[in-house]
Amino acid sequence: MVGERYRDLIEAADTIKDMKLSADNVTRSIGSMQTQCSSLVQLLPSTRSRSAAFPLAKVKPKEEHFYCVAAQVKLLLDLPEKIWAAVESQAYLNATQLYLLARHIHTGLHLDSTSAQCAHIIAHFPVLSWQWSAIRQFKPAILKGCSQKLNDISVSEQVVADCLCAVLLLDDSTPRQMFTEFLLARSNALQQLFQPGHQASSIKFLVCSLVDVVAVTIRQISAIFCSSDDLEASIQGECNLLLTTLRRVTEREQPVSVWTPGSSFLKHLPSTVVTFRPVLHTPAAHITPQYLQQSAQQWLNACMQHIHQGVAAQLSHVSTVKALASMRDAAWERLRQERLSHGWDGICAAVVGRRLLVWDECLRPLFLARIQAIISGCLEEVTLSAQTLLSEADGASGQTGLNEKLLELESNVLNYMWTESPGDVPACAAWQVTTVPRASKAAAAAAAAGPGGLAMKAKAFTPFVQNLSGHIDRQLQAVLQDVSTYVADDAGHSHEIVLDTDEAVTPQFVTSEDWEKVVTFQQKACEAGIVSLLDFIQKEVVALEQQLKTHWSAGETVAPKKVNRLLLLSRFCIGLPELSPNLQRCLTPTMERSRRESSLRRQSKLQPKRQDHEQVWLEIKRKFRETSVQACRVWADQVSHQLVDTFTMFLFASRSGPSLLKQTPVWDTIAIQEEAEGASLSSNIRVPMQASWYVHRLLHELCRHVNCVGGHAFNRSVLRELVQSIADNVIRSYENFLKEEEEKEEGEREERKWRLSQTQVLQLLFDARFLSVVIIAKDDSEVGRRLAERMQTVVERLENRVDPFDLDVFLPYIGAHLSRHVQRSQVLLGSVTGLDKNNLFAATGGRSLPSTQQEQHNVLQLSSVAMTTRFPLLPVASQSSSRPVSDYLLTPQSPLLKSQSTSAILCSGDESSSSGSGDSQSIHRSATSFFEAMSTSWWGGGK
Repeated sequence: MVGERYRDLIEAADTIKDMKLSADNVTRSIGSMQTQCSSLVQLLPSTRSRSAAFPLAKVKPKEEHFYCVAAQVKLLLDLPEKIWAAVESQAYLNATQLYLLARHIHTGLHLDSTSAQCAHIIAHFPVLSWQWSAIRQFKPAILKGCSQKLNDISVSEQVVADCLCAVLLLDDSTPRQMFTEFLLARSNALQQLFQPGHQASSIKFLVCSLVDVVAVTIRQISAIFCSSDDLEASIQGECNLLLTTLRRVTEREQPVSVWTPGSSFLKHLPSTVVTFRPVLHTPAAHITPQYLQQSAQQWLNACMQHIHQGVAAQLSHVSTVKALASMRDAAWERLRQERLSHGWDGICAAVVGRRLLVWDECLRPLFLARIQAIISGCLEEVTLSAQTLLSEADGASGQTGLNEKLLELESNVLNYMWTESPGDVPACAAWQVTTVPRASKAAAAAAAAGPGGLAMKAKAFTPFVQNLSGHIDRQLQAVLQDVSTYVADDAGHSHEIVLDTDEAVTPQFVTSEDWEKVVTFQQKACEAGIVSLLDFIQKEVVALEQQLKTHWSAGETVAPKKVNRLLLLSRFCIGLPELSPNLQRCLTPTMERSRRESSLRRQSKLQPKRQDHEQVWLEIKRKFRETSVQACRVWADQVSHQLVDTFTMFLFASRSGPSLLKQTPVWDTIAIQEEAEGASLSSNIRVPMQASWYVHRLLHELCRHVNCVGGHAFNRSVLRELVQSIADNVIRSYENFLKEEEEKEEGEREERKWRLSQTQVLQLLFDARFLSVVIIAKDDSEVGRRLAERMQTVVERLENRVDPFDLDVFLPYIGAHLSRHVQRSQVLLGSVTGLDKNNLFAATGGRSLPSTQQEQHNVLQLSSVAMTTRFPLLPVASQSSSRPVSDYLLTPQSPLLKSQSTSAILCSGDESSSSGSGDSQSIHRSATSFFEAMSTSWWGGGK
C-alpha cells in the first residue's frame, strides 16, 4: 500500500476492488455447484433403479483403454497425499516405493502409443505435467529425511537399513556406495557434536555421545553390511540387513498398497501398474570383508582425529580431576550397556579386523593429558603461592595475615618458645592406641590434630613457618584428594570392568595403568615444583648475601628485616618436609598403593618403583637441608662479622688507660715465698682470674644470637662453622694487634718505650688461652688443628712479652684460674661449649683447683652427661665424689639423718656461718654431699 506517487495508491485500490469482485464470483460459483450436486443426489435413487432394471451395456475396447488412462490419472492425482503422509510418518522406504510408482505411471502415460488418442494424452491432460512436477519435489525431501535418520545414532538397525535401501532405490546405487554414504553420515554426525550451533548441554554428555557414535556405528556396520559368514556364531542375529530389506522390497508378491481396497477404478488399472515393483539396474552384491575392514579403519582413524581435536579443546575448560573421573565413569557406563557390550570382540573382529577398545584409543590419552595439565597447574599454583608468601614476608601484611611483629619472631624466637598457649599440648594427646575402638578413634584424631604447639616450639618452628607449611600442605592435600577420585573408587580399589563376561579376555577398563601414569607424573611435577621453589629460595639467599656484603663493605648497619627474612627462609626449608606430610605422599605414592595390591607379581613390580620414589623423597629432603644450611651460613657470616668487629674495636682500644680499666676484670692476689741468701722473703703477686669484659661480651652475644634464633634446632655443622669463623677472625684480630705493636716497638726501640705493660700482656694471655679452650674444637679435624696452631702461636708471642722468670711464677696460677673460670662459664656458654664432643672439663685437665678464697656456692649435678637433648644449659657440678650412691640416699639408716634432721642441718648451717672456718668447711662439704645425693637419686644421675 505504499508507493512513490499518488497514482500508485489509486492503482492499488483498483486492484483490491478487482480482487474482491473475483472472490465474490468464486463464491457464487461454488454455491451454484452445491445446488446442482444436491439435485443430483435427489435423482440418484431413480438412476439406481433404472440401472438395475436396465443393466449397462458392455464397455467397448476403445472405451476400456480410456478408462485405463483415467484410472492411472486418478491414481497419480492421489499419490502426492500418500507420499506426503509417508514422509510425515518418517516411513521413507514406503514413500520411496510410492514415488517410484508415480514415476512409473507418469513415464507409462508419456510413452503410451497404442492409439492415436493416447499419443496425445499429455497434451489433452496438462494436469499430468503439473502433478509430476509436484511429485518430483518429494525426492529431495525423502533423501533429506533418510540423511537425518542416518545421522541419528538412536535409531535401530532396521530403520537405518530401510533408509539406506530408500536411498539406494532413489539413486540407483550399490551397497558399497551406501556403505560409504553411511560412514560419511556418521562422520558428519560426529562433527556436528563439536559445531557451535550443536553444542551439547555438558562436556560429560558430549563424551558419552562420542562414545555412542563410535560404538553404535561399529555395531550397525556389522548388522547392516556384514554377511553371516563374517560374523561369529555367537552374534549371528540380524546380519546384512541392507540386502535383506532390498530383497524384500524388490521381490515381494503383493503390489504397492497405495489405495483403499474396493475402489471402483482398480479394475481399470493396467497390469504394469498393478504388478509394479522397484527394480535395480545394477545387481546388489555383498561387500567384501577386506574392503569393509579397510573402509571402517579409515573412518575410525578420521573419527579419532576429530575426537582428539574437539575433545581436547572442550576438556581444557575442565579444572578438576573429579569432573574428569565423573565423565570417565559415565562413558564406561555407556560402554557397559548390553546393547553395546554383547559380542563386542566378535563384532570388532568382523568390522575392523582386531579388538577395538573405544575408551583406550579415543578418549583415554586425552583424559590423561588433561589430568597431567591439571596436576601441573595445581602444583605450579602451590609453588607460586609459596613464592608469593615468601616474597611478601618482609611487607606489612601478606595473604596469611603476617605482620612485622610476627616476622620479628624469626630473629627472636625465645618470646614465642617460652610463652604458654592453649594449643601447646593437643586435647586428645592423653589417648593411647588400644584395642578399644573409641580409643583407636581418639588416637587417630590425635594424629590428625598434629603434634601440638610444644613440639613446634621445641623445633623452633615459628607461627609463620607453621602457617605457610600448613597452607602448602592443605593445597597438596586438595590435589591428592582430587587425583584419588580418578585412580580409585569409593572403596579405595581400582576399577576392573569386563564388558563381555562370556569371553575370557583381559578386562577392558582398569585403573592400574592410569594410576601408574598419573602418580608418576604427579611425582615428577611435584619434584619440579619443589625444585623451582628451592631455586627461588636460593636466589633470595644469594641476593640477601650480596646485600649484606654491600652493607659490610660500606660499614652500614644491617636492616633487621633482611636478617629476619634470611632466618625465615632457613626455617621454612627445615619445616616444610616435617610439617607437610602430603608433600611426602606426593613424592612417594607407591607406599600407599602397595597396601592395596594383593598380587605377589604386582608387589614385585612395585618394589623397585617404591625404592625409586623413596630415593626421590630423600633427595628432596637433602636439597632442603642444603638450602637451609646455605641460608644459615649467610646468617652466621653476618653474626660473625658483627661480633668480631666489636671485639676488634675493644681489643685495639684496650691499650689506653681508661679503656683498660673499663675492660679489666677482677684479679687474684697470691702470697708467695721466696728463698734468697738464706732468708725467706714473702711477696704478693696479682694474677687474672677471668677473661676481659669484651671477651665475655663476644661470647655472650654469640650465645644470645644462637639462643634467640633457636640454635638448638639448627644443623650442628652451621653452629660449628659459626664458632670456627669467629675463632678465625678473633685470632686474626690478635695477630693484627700484635703485628701493629711489634711495628711500633721497632720504631721506638731506641727510646725503650713499650706500648704494652706486663699486666696487660698477662690479661691478654689469659684471654687468648680462655678463648682457645672455649671456641676452638678439640677434635682431629683439619680446621681445628689449624686454628689451634695459630692460637698457640699467638699465646707464645704473648708469653715472649713477659719476663721469663715472672712467667714461670705466673703460669701455674694462670692455669688454675683458667680451669676454674672455664668450668664456671660452661653453663653460661653452653650454646658454644656444647658443640665440642670433647668435654670442656676434660680439656682443662680435670685437676683440683686450689684457691685462696672460699667457694661461696656449688651447683647440683642435674645430668650425668655434659650434653642433653632438651636442656643443653644445665649446670654441672665441679666436683665428683667417689663414694657410693647408697651413702647419699635419704633413708632412716643414712648417717646424715641419724645425727640430725633436715631442719637441724639447715640451722647448723646458719650457726656455722658465724663460727670458725673449719666448721664452715665441714658443713659445706656435708651440704655438697647432700645435694649431690639428691641429684644422683632424684634426677637420674646414678649410673
